[in-house]
Amino acid sequence: MGARIRSEIDRVNRPPPADVLGQRVAQILMEVGGPGSVEAEAFDRLRRMMAGASSIEHTEPVWQSPGTHSLPITNTRVLLVAPNPVWAPFLTQVVEPNMVAVIRRYVATTEGAFTTSSIEFRLRRGREVVDTMQFTLGIEKHKEFNPPVAGAFPAIHRQTFFVLDKYNPLVLDVRNLGGEDQRVIAAFYGWNYVRNEITGAGEKSGAVDNQAR
Repeated sequence: MGARIRSEIDRVNRPPPADVLGQRVAQILMEVGGPGSVEAEAFDRLRRMMAGASSIEHTEPVWQSPGTHSLPITNTRVLLVAPNPVWAPFLTQVVEPNMVAVIRRYVATTEGAFTTSSIEFRLRRGREVVDTMQFTLGIEKHKEFNPPVAGAFPAIHRQTFFVLDKYNPLVLDVRNLGGEDQRVIAAFYGWNYVRNEITGAGEKSGAVDNQAR
């Protein structure tokens, strides 16, 4: 009896094992029939199932971790723009009927110093101008140097967030308010998703956060 009490005291004082579930299952195995018994096999399967389930329990918006069928978006354009005070489409992101696109970064800049540039930009989602994205004439957002330096490269992207479908393409408009041709550089970056991967509620509902930075 004394040996049994000492053994129980040692068990209580022993540091807790790292694999508590495994230790408890091992104890049950010994009580119900020992290794190799039917009960032992059943409890071992239960232990492995619970261990596997605990390692995959994770939820996040699909656009944080693109799936197998997702396709990257790298839509870029570099072109001379002639003087014209009328807005004209420069870069357009069109979405396939069975897809949903998420634009997460963009570039809109000129080749030279933007402080002396006569190029002006605006973004449209479908027919609506995105007035929260402010492009101020002469203020550079997308060059590596601040203040900007003429010919400074590479251009840097800005973070944004647009959820697009086939009815609402994303369009970058441009106009040249000066008297000479100017080279414009623009790009959209993001992912194309199969439509049924992105529908839902909450964080998967596709709410647009397009606050300019």
